[in-house]
Amino acid sequence: MRCRPLLLRADDLLLPRETTDLLTLFDGLLHQPKYRASVIVLFDSADVLLADDHGRAVCRELVDCCAEYEVPLVISCRTRDQDPLYDVLGTIPSAVQELGDFRFGGEAEHSVDAHCAYYYRDQAAARRREAYDAVIGAAVRGLPMQEVVARPLTLRMLFEVYAPQVPTTEIDAAGLYDAYWTKRVIGDRRHGSASTVDVDDLSPAAEGVARIMLRDGGVAVPSAHAVQLLGIAAPRLLPVTAPTALATLHRRNVLTGSGGHDGSSTCFFHQTLYEYAAGRCLVSLVNARQQPEIFAELGRRLEATPDDCLRSVIAEQAILQGVRDERAARPVAADLIKQLVTSDNHYLQIIALRAYALLPFVPHTVKTMMHRFLPTAPLALVTTMLELLPTRRHTDVRRVTEDLFIILQHRPQARRMALDLLCRFAGMDGKVDGTGAAAAVRDLPRDLCTSPQECVDRAPGTGTTSWGCPAHTCLWSWLLSLPLQEATSHGNHAVRLVTAMASAEPDWAATRMTELLDLAEHHRSARWLWQCIPPISAHRHLTDWGPLIERAAALAEGLGNPDRIRRQNRPAAFVRKAGTAIGTTPAGPGQDAGSEGFESEEQEAHVLLAAHWGVALADAPPIAAFDQLVGVGALFSGPQMRIRARVAALGTRLRTVESGVPEFLDHAVARCKDSDQIDDVAETLLPALLRSPGDEPGTRSARDWCARQLKEMSKRAPGTRPHRAARFAASGLHPLPADEIREIVKDAWGGGASWQQDRLDRVFLVRDSATRLLAPMAATDTTGRGRESIALRRWRALEQERTRQLSLGANNWPTYGDGGTWDKPERNAVNTILHASLRDHAQAHPDLVAHALAQEIALADIPWLAELVSQAADHPHVNIAHTLLMRHGPELANTTESLAMLLREGNAGANTVAEHLRVLTEALAQIPHASSAKILVRVDGAGATHGLLTHIESLNTTRRTVRYTVGGKIGDADEQAIAQLPETAWETSLHQHGSIQDGYAVAELTALNTREG
Repeated sequence: MRCRPLLLRADDLLLPRETTDLLTLFDGLLHQPKYRASVIVLFDSADVLLADDHGRAVCRELVDCCAEYEVPLVISCRTRDQDPLYDVLGTIPSAVQELGDFRFGGEAEHSVDAHCAYYYRDQAAARRREAYDAVIGAAVRGLPMQEVVARPLTLRMLFEVYAPQVPTTEIDAAGLYDAYWTKRVIGDRRHGSASTVDVDDLSPAAEGVARIMLRDGGVAVPSAHAVQLLGIAAPRLLPVTAPTALATLHRRNVLTGSGGHDGSSTCFFHQTLYEYAAGRCLVSLVNARQQPEIFAELGRRLEATPDDCLRSVIAEQAILQGVRDERAARPVAADLIKQLVTSDNHYLQIIALRAYALLPFVPHTVKTMMHRFLPTAPLALVTTMLELLPTRRHTDVRRVTEDLFIILQHRPQARRMALDLLCRFAGMDGKVDGTGAAAAVRDLPRDLCTSPQECVDRAPGTGTTSWGCPAHTCLWSWLLSLPLQEATSHGNHAVRLVTAMASAEPDWAATRMTELLDLAEHHRSARWLWQCIPPISAHRHLTDWGPLIERAAALAEGLGNPDRIRRQNRPAAFVRKAGTAIGTTPAGPGQDAGSEGFESEEQEAHVLLAAHWGVALADAPPIAAFDQLVGVGALFSGPQMRIRARVAALGTRLRTVESGVPEFLDHAVARCKDSDQIDDVAETLLPALLRSPGDEPGTRSARDWCARQLKEMSKRAPGTRPHRAARFAASGLHPLPADEIREIVKDAWGGGASWQQDRLDRVFLVRDSATRLLAPMAATDTTGRGRESIALRRWRALEQERTRQLSLGANNWPTYGDGGTWDKPERNAVNTILHASLRDHAQAHPDLVAHALAQEIALADIPWLAELVSQAADHPHVNIAHTLLMRHGPELANTTESLAMLLREGNAGANTVAEHLRVLTEALAQIPHASSAKILVRVDGAGATHGLLTHIESLNTTRRTVRYTVGGKIGDADEQAIAQLPETAWETSLHQHGSIQDGYAVAELTALNTREG
């Protein structure tokens, strides 16, 4: 087993040494068999070596050395340098892996979480979570923070700069390096410290070290060499001696190395910090008049070697800092942008575009040239620019929208990415005086529209059914004309854009949201409506937004499912693995905001609507309010969604009532006419009243009332039906988590004392009893020997015996309870309830599935297991699906899955033995070994061939039994034999899953009919 990692830094391999070089030492170590058998080489920052021929040769030598000795090599390299790295690797086998930046989907999130735990270790957990959410939320949405989070050492810089404060979401790399330079180079103020520890400004020293590295063409320098040259290389006078400056920069975590000892190296702790320092150095040299032509020289070198990655990044940093500087460096840096953007080389154009995107201000001549370039620029370059725009450094909001105007006019392929940018840019500065980003974004659709008064500024209620205008450049018309599925499955940019504008431009945004509601009504699109409701609810306090929530509520009653509020009280809905809240984070570029799914959007919308309707609940005594809601006639007459929401709100109100809750519940039961109404009212009212915490007076009273009803039901005399209040209690308890249900009813049923079988039947297996509570109570029975587990096994036994009777053609149904028989309609009612309850609670308690499978999938369990498997297949991203398919996949596959198939020519014959044998062999190979002891092969008439049936019989072994049934054409001899059968020979026919197949019967014909051959 390899367990000894050896870390090699790329800059160490470049460093000249006075003794044997590092690669020679490394080769000597690998000569030792025991050493190379246990070592794993970790090669960090390979991109450092890829900037020139010498570095690539060193990298190749290391790779060849590891390949020769068959030593695993793990390489870390920044993503943008992957291609040069693969050129170096050539045909090296797959033992060599390439590790890029942190990836989202686990790796980056884990790293951010670890940084928060370290840098916020003295803060409250809520503070750590706030920091995590700010960083990850911004990165996932594609904000400039994404570039920071993806790089390990840059992420570390982020927390060292900002902790214990929460970082802002708009931090790009340049802004982060500025902050790090201020806190660590200009002075020394560690994270969490309000005061400066060391006040010496060591910018000249840090820039001088970068200048030495630039001259040597590497990212590291011998420490002794740095001490000797620093005084000359520094662009300005050093405040302290060179050795002191270097030692201090090491202490401030700006440089790493031994700080001056012979043979040691000095480098910046992060390569991108070196690139930043080198850019500052070039600007300082121009401003100090030491090398005013250095930017022109940099441009010439870039044109000579455009693929020099290191020089390209340094050039980008030099341009950024030069244009931001108000001294001599600004015009020469601007000239370099113009030189690069007019180049024919895409590498150089990318440098210019990245710098342009990150700059808060650019000279007019640069902007004009960029606007001439963007309409014909390759789409990849335009995308690069959009990925970086905007940041909080953009003080000129009109410049951003002018850039986007050019892109949207000429590059329709970039519309979605541009819209993502507009949605986050609109609310960036928070200005509401007409001068901020929101006003600029509002004007952009107008500028792109040829008839704004009939389109993007159209007043609501004009009576027209047309949407937008015919102009091909009109952004708003394009949004409204998208096919519904496309519009709603990518985050609904129209809704997101209006939402982003709501705070700063409430009147315009309210008018546009009204138009979106009209569109939802016109297309009868429920999903469009669900996407409108969260922003409407969030902004209902703004001018003209208040009436929109009632308009949306009225539409919901026409488009939504009136039974939704009842169904959303199911005990355990499918939950995604990612734990983000619904609707809190807009989607980023390329990310499907609809990935949360229609059901999540619908659920969030209904929760918000329920809160809106609940506010209007009449301020009357509970009984009077309840009677007013359910009406004098039928329960829940009128707008059902609205009434259900208010009944649930009434349950919430009752939690704090000091007295009268039992009387109210008795009254509610009395108002229900039949069992369906009992279930309907209980499932709407009680969950809000009973759920944890249970320390409020009304909740305690309601829980006691439910326990009392269930206790009386469990003691009822044989031959009597359970009373209605017990069913009401059971129906209201069922949606609660199983642990809470057990907590409420544990005292009602006398702890764990055993019950006789007839009592178990009366409590759990009789209609109007506690059947709904059987599954959750069994799920929390940790011993498997409790009364609920016994009752569940009893139910399976009853179903098994009933199926046996059917197979015999008899109707001697098993008896249970008070002497009744396990047959229609009692059995059907109990099974319907129990199947639904098992399916719902199995999602939170997979052991219910395990217990069912332990019975080798009893016939009683097939309906709910099949539905659960179907849900898991439809939602493979959720926890329950993962548990089911990974833990119980082979067993569940025994139900209905297709195992093999064969595409054949259209004129192929039906009785081709060879092809039947092929499909059968492939199908049997798919069956798990543990499930292959007993196999039934069913074949229709096409398989009635000697070759196939003989082969099936040959499959029988001492460990495997294979049986078969085969169809065939009924001939005259068969009809004569059938006519001889007495009436008593016919037995009931069953479906494959065990239920009766009405209208069909079977009989044994073997003794009456024989065939030759």
